Amino acid sequence: MILPTVLMVPRIQAAGVAAQEMETIMVLLWAVMAVLVL
Repeated sequence: MILPTVLMVPRIQAAGVAAQEMETIMVLLWAVMAVLVL
């Protein structure tokens, strides 16, 4: 069955994009916290 694999690919790509967005948000949060502490 090729269909399930084809359907899973966009989900994996979307998960990767979401992970990158979360990573940038975390970096921004750390930068804001560092500025507040300093």
